[in-house]
Amino acid sequence: MKILILTAIMIICLILTVQSIKQIKNHTKAVRLCVMMLENIEMLLEHRNLSIDAIFDYLKNNGNFKKLNFVEIFIDEMSIKNDYELAISKALSYEKSDNLDKADLELLKGYFSIMGKTDLQGQISNCRLYKEFFKQKLKRLESEENMKCKSTGTFIVGAGVLVILVII
Repeated sequence: MKILILTAIMIICLILTVQSIKQIKNHTKAVRLCVMMLENIEMLLEHRNLSIDAIFDYLKNNGNFKKLNFVEIFIDEMSIKNDYELAISKALSYEKSDNLDKADLELLKGYFSIMGKTDLQGQISNCRLYKEFFKQKLKRLESEENMKCKSTGTFIVGAGVLVILVII
């Protein structure tokens, strides 16, 4: 009976640990996509001088950004009300975000609130600034992800040793 209880506890701990790692990995991927998105926007502004609508159409049609669901929500909202501020606010609401946290969404709101309100060089500079913010966050997340993965490996080995000692 004791072995079953310990085994159940270890399995629950393992499941929770794996879920935690999965969340961190998904968050890291989403932030990485934000960096890629801002790199793409910077390129589109610098080399093509596209409008906001054209940029969002590009992002929606680019398969790389399918996991950033705010892009599609923004386009849908724009087609209904044609109100940029309202559309970006709804698209970046926390409830609709898959893997971004509140700080990420606030950064995106900051970026998109300025988008289109300055000259081309101002928009490119703004894009570079927010891209750097996301790159810094990505470095922190990757470091955290590495630490969690290592600690999970240690936990699993320790749990295995504990099971063997209990059985013996």
